[in-house]
Amino acid sequence: MTNPEDGKLIENPEYTIVEEKNFEENNKYCTNCGSSINSNAEICPKCGSKSKQDKNTKYCSNCGKTIDINAEICPKCGVRVKQAPSNNSKDPVVAAVLSFFICGLGQIYNGELGKGLILLICYVLCFTFFWLIIPGLIAVVIWIYGIYDAYTVAKELNY
Repeated sequence: MTNPEDGKLIENPEYTIVEEKNFEENNKYCTNCGSSINSNAEICPKCGSKSKQDKNTKYCSNCGKTIDINAEICPKCGVRVKQAPSNNSKDPVVAAVLSFFICGLGQIYNGELGKGLILLICYVLCFTFFWLIIPGLIAVVIWIYGIYDAYTVAKELNY
């Protein structure tokens, strides 16, 4: 191994071990041909195949290491990658049904009081002027959005 500054051969084994370790951390292997590629590469330079992420893995948001999809803490850096399950889970169907009957109530059920009140007020104002056609159409769009948003937010809260 040569020193990058002067080009002379390095005899220090510690330097070699550290450099090999960094090489392993910054590289992954192509799933098609098995050659070592840069961890940031999306296409293998040797065979040209696209790099795929295993369906049972995900990446740590802190260090980028590939970890099991169900992992709560990254084994490399120790950062929590998945929030601990909470006791205040929300049922998406209940949230959607609440928003079906009263626009904005599903958001309030999900804990989004401000969003729920804004949707409710906008819906009531548009519904009040329903006879003008355009506000009536807007009221229907707000109502459908409220149902969809309540369902998806409740689903995300349970993740």
